[in-house]
Amino acid sequence: MNTAKSAAVMLAIVIAVLGFTTGGGHAASPTPTSIEHRKAVVLKRIDERIAHLQDEKACFQAATSQDELKSCRDKFIAENRRGDQKPGRPRLNPVTP
Repeated sequence: MNTAKSAAVMLAIVIAVLGFTTGGGHAASPTPTSIEHRKAVVLKRIDERIAHLQDEKACFQAATSQDELKSCRDKFIAENRRGDQKPGRPRLNPVTP
């Protein structure tokens, strides 16, 4: 009985090792076009965040009272929460079958 369990464990290890060494069906490195696309998506998102932060900074710099500071804070907190729920926002690391 122990030899059967040992053989089953060894077989499972061999299958797992072979599965990892063959790459599991995934390419070893992404194609250059997919890298360029992912870079473009990341850079676009960074530019959007920079523009948003510049708007937020301008609002706070223009504030002259505590109420205006609170208004800026409330405005940008609400926008940040809505931004997290944007539909159709592409994933940086899309899941491939």
